[in-house]
Formats: sequence, structure tokens, C-alpha cells
Amino acid sequence: MQLQQLVNYVNLDVDDSFSTLEITRWFNKGIAQYNLIPPVTTYPYVELSGQNSDGGGLIYYDTVYPLDDTFMLGVMLPYINASVRSQDSSLSEKQLFLSEFIAAASRYKPQSNVPLTYLKDKKNTDLEIFQLGNNVYVSDMTRSPFTNTWTSNTVFAEVKSSVSVVFYDAQLSADSRKTATLAMGSTLSAFKIEAGVTGTIYSDVSLTEALPLSTIITSSAVYYYG
Repeated sequence: MQLQQLVNYVNLDVDDSFSTLEITRWFNKGIAQYNLIPPVTTYPYVELSGQNSDGGGLIYYDTVYPLDDTFMLGVMLPYINASVRSQDSSLSEKQLFLSEFIAAASRYKPQSNVPLTYLKDKKNTDLEIFQLGNNVYVSDMTRSPFTNTWTSNTVFAEVKSSVSVVFYDAQLSADSRKTATLAMGSTLSAFKIEAGVTGTIYSDVSLTEALPLSTIITSSAVYYYG
């Protein structure tokens, strides 16, 4: 949902008219609050700017926000309504809307899927690999010290598959083949050590594209070294 669409809902709820710029500022304040609810996230603020084609005055626009319409209407709308009521000095209505925001945000965030991009703590690099559904993962959690943070996730420990990586040198000589078999989700550096390979690892035989050793291996593959 675009923020301009949310403006219409706000104005309808509070029976008043506010500009997109005003509502954007309240929205960004609400995002700051929402980001602090566990798991801590980094959802972006909305930046609205632009210039009329004739140079006469500012216009405001935005793109669709990363979170869906349920979040916009169920979580952010009550927060913005509370901000509007604080302008009217209506303390009781402000508290009512704030209570609705806190309750909705606390329920919505742990139960919705937070993409790795927006997680503050990105050490849990295997979350996307093993995701089965919203906050449901199959993982040994060796890189995800996360079970005490997300209240609604389900983890099945020690469920993992093995994959093999074959390494060849650039000359593809018969004795250059080296193989390592480890748990799916292990890093390329672990496969390299297991296979006894030295040198840089490449994705192609011409050795043009070097692979970072932090690459997570999720399926059997063939690489080259030189």
C-alpha cells in the first residue's frame, strides 16, 4: 500500500484533513517505535520529495512500503490516529489508539515473516535457507541464536541434509578432483578445508568469478580452484 492511500484512511478515521507530509512524519515516528519491538528490525523510513514539473512547488510521492496492507491498516493506522489526537489534546482517545497500536504491533511482528534484509541481527544467516513458512524453520540453529527472541517460531533441531562439493583445478587433470561432503548450509570455507583445497575458489573453469568463502552451500555443486 502506498502512503498516499493510507492518508485517505487517516482522514476518514479522524474526520479531518491532513497532508501527506504530516502523515509521513507520524508514520516514520511509528516505524521507529515498531522497529524496537522484538525481533529488532530496520524497516526504512519513508522519504517523500519531488518538484512539480513547472518548478512551482513541492509535491510528495512514495512507493509501496515493504510491509503489506494488513500492517498499514492494522498497525500503523492506529499509531497515526493517536498522533492526530495528540494535536487535539484528546488524551483519552490518544491512549486508546496507542493501546491498539501496541497490542496489534506486538501480535503482528512475531507472527509475520521478517525478511533477512530488515533484521537488525543478521548473524542468523540460515533462516531464509530453511524457511518453511512464517517464522517456521527447519535448522540446526548453529548460526541462529534466535529461539529465545521470536516468541512464535518453531524449530526442529538437528534436521539437516548433506550435500557434496567437487573441486577441480583449472587444467581439469584427472588427479585434481577433490570432494567434500558436509551438512547443507555449511560455508564454502568449510568444504574447502574438508577437501584439502588451497587457493582461490571460482565458479567457472576460466577462473573469472571468484566466490567468497562465506558463501552458504545449499545444494551439491562443482567449483574450480587455481
